[in-house]
Formats: sequence, C-alpha cells, structure tokens
Amino acid sequence: GHAVVANEWDAFPATHLLDSDLLRNRVVLATVVRDPVDRLVSAYKFWGKLHNPNPNPKPAPAWLRDRDRYARRHPHRLFPNDFLSQVARNNFAVWKFAAAARPDLHDCARNASCDREALEIALDRIERFHVAVPMLWQDAAPTLYRRLGWTHTDQVHKVPSGQIQNSDAHLELGPDFAEFQRNNLYDYIFWAFLRRLFLERVHCPRQNPAA
Repeated sequence: GHAVVANEWDAFPATHLLDSDLLRNRVVLATVVRDPVDRLVSAYKFWGKLHNPNPNPKPAPAWLRDRDRYARRHPHRLFPNDFLSQVARNNFAVWKFAAAARPDLHDCARNASCDREALEIALDRIERFHVAVPMLWQDAAPTLYRRLGWTHTDQVHKVPSGQIQNSDAHLELGPDFAEFQRNNLYDYIFWAFLRRLFLERVHCPRQNPAA
C-alpha cells in the first residue's frame, strides 16, 4: 500500500523527508507551484473575501500588506496551531522550502544576504523533488506522473468552496501590482528556476531524479 501526505501551509520538513537516511529513497515528492503574486491574490480571494467574517473586507493590497506583517510576527515554531499565519506572506515559496530547518530565515527583514541564503536553500530543495509543476503547465505534467507509475493523469482541479480561479493579479491589485512584484522578487527567481526545471524534466528525462 501507499500513504499519501499533503501539506499546503506549513514549512516543508526537509530534514525528515530529504535528509533522513530512513526515508530518503522511500518517498516521492511532488508539488505544484503558481505565479507568486497570482498565488497571493488567490489567498486574498479565498481567505480575505470568501471566508472572511467581516462583511466589508479590505481591498486586496491592504489585506495582503497586513497579512505579510502578521506572518513575520507569528512564526510557526511559536504559533504551531495558527495554520493560516503564513498564508499571504511575501516570498511564500522561498519561506516554505527554506524555513523549517533554519528558523533564523523565517523573517530576513530585508537583509539581502539572508534572503539570498534562503533562496539558495529553497532552490536546492525544490531541485530534489521528483515532480515540480508550474500550475498553468499541468497539461504537460502527465509525462512526469507516468514515470512515477501514476495511471490516473487526467487533470482534475477541485476546490472545497468558491469558484476555480487562476487569478490575473494585475487586475485585482491595479496600480499596486508592481509593488507586490518587487516585494516577491525571490519568489519570482524561484518561479523561473522551477519552470526551467520542469521543462528540462519533460524534455530531458535524464534530468529527472526519478528517471
């Protein structure tokens, strides 16, 4: 049999899944990543509007700025039950793949050397995943899935509530869009690396750690 473990909100536990002699060759790691600012806008639409108890929610830019400040004051190691604490922080992907084993990287406070170190760790970890797929390129992903022995590769996208949306962030953020692009610079570097990694593994199978 197989056990499937999925996690969207917590930092990735690399020390258990990548660096453990017991599990290193016994787990298959797969993830889907989306454009950084589109992902923030999606978080706003789901948590800031659809599931916000306030009937008059803040506009997206104000809500996202508030949530980024909140995230940096509420690291998971101190608030383990606040599973939404990091949901709308800037550079979420880099934080997710770098912060679990290095709590000092939870908030680099605009320290460039800290940011670069977090990015290097995140890139190293995503490169060791068996399947890493950009969300809008999932139509091409079955090639990778089949190499893992997965047979049901039809694309099925479901959400627990609301509509399926792939946000056009610039429409939601308007003139503030460029600010959020700048504030998520390290996630955009991660995003570019991920797309290159995906293309290499689709078209150059020897680049795939599972091949």
